[in-house]
Amino acid sequence: MAFTEASSNGTLNSTTPVTVVAAPAASTRRLTRNLIVYNADTASVTLTLSEVHGANTRVFKRIVITTLDTFVWTEPLILDGTTKSITAVLAGAVTANQPDWITNYADVT
Repeated sequence: MAFTEASSNGTLNSTTPVTVVAAPAASTRRLTRNLIVYNADTASVTLTLSEVHGANTRVFKRIVITTLDTFVWTEPLILDGTTKSITAVLAGAVTANQPDWITNYADVT
């Protein structure tokens, strides 16, 4: 069994879902270590995290992040199929600055 560590980062896009952990390659499991979202906006934002599996979406966390605060998810998430990914979306448009995110994970083959 081989582990390949990686990370990804970006900026959220208000009410458009953003893939924060992409689906793994075939015959690979992706194990998330953490997901961090920093609210750089001048107002609180409501963040929704979902697991997407093909046409199905399952919300697993909804939280309000206050101005200049950070949300950290440290529970492992396992993506074990090429159609599984994790998305993040906000409940509404932001005032000034879109929140930034970073995630760290390892692929297991």
